[in-house]
Amino acid sequence: MMKLKQDPTVIKQSEDKLAKVLDVYEQRLEESRYLAGEEFTLADLSHLPNTQYLVNRTDRGDQITSRKNVGRWWDEISGRDSLKKVVELQRLVYFKSSRAVTPLVPFSPRDSILTFDQLQKIFVKTYAHHKDKEENLYTLISLKQAQEKKLKVFSKKFLELARKVDNLDKKITVSAFTNTLQLDCKAKEHLFLNKPSTLEDTMEKVYGYIDLERMMSERHKFTKNVLTAKGPLTDRNRKRSNDAQGDKKRTKKVIRKL
Repeated sequence: MMKLKQDPTVIKQSEDKLAKVLDVYEQRLEESRYLAGEEFTLADLSHLPNTQYLVNRTDRGDQITSRKNVGRWWDEISGRDSLKKVVELQRLVYFKSSRAVTPLVPFSPRDSILTFDQLQKIFVKTYAHHKDKEENLYTLISLKQAQEKKLKVFSKKFLELARKVDNLDKKITVSAFTNTLQLDCKAKEHLFLNKPSTLEDTMEKVYGYIDLERMMSERHKFTKNVLTAKGPLTDRNRKRSNDAQGDKKRTKKVIRKL
């Protein structure tokens, strides 16, 4: 590979731009209620270079990295000549052909970050994703079943919101859905007795309970209609019986007179 003369001014400008992005990223994390804390997840740092060197396993088995660890990593990496070359040149591949030798051309893997503008767009997209996730989680927790809201419609709405939030704890989600139901809702008691384990299991039990309620209601209406239909017939039968008894009495009186 040919050695190209490096421009220290361009390298310094690239490093300054990247430092500004990291400062903005740090500020946004501190302002965000969802991402605040002393730990970064690898998902938060996935768009930064050489993230694979930040893997740090804890007792819980999660892959996380602390802010302190990130600072040490960046201080160590940013001082390397290799990183300065990457910032300035990316990857240079020497292509040869049978006719002539082409000059060095920049090459980088797919989805690589080549410019400051690309890095800025990725940051904005990542931040917007986490912000939407935070808002969906808040909406899900604060959701309550209205008095006139049908159980089936409300359950579908809750399920749609829950699917928009990543990495929800199963037990917490089931408990959150149960708490959103009205106090006098019979399905709430049904869930307490049957104890669903996942949100999908909860929805299945709720829909099953709704179908059972509908079948019981239809059966009750059918029984009521049958009893209502039998009522007038019974009265007519009683009237006929009374008329027949009256005719018998009149017949006996006529016989005695004769």
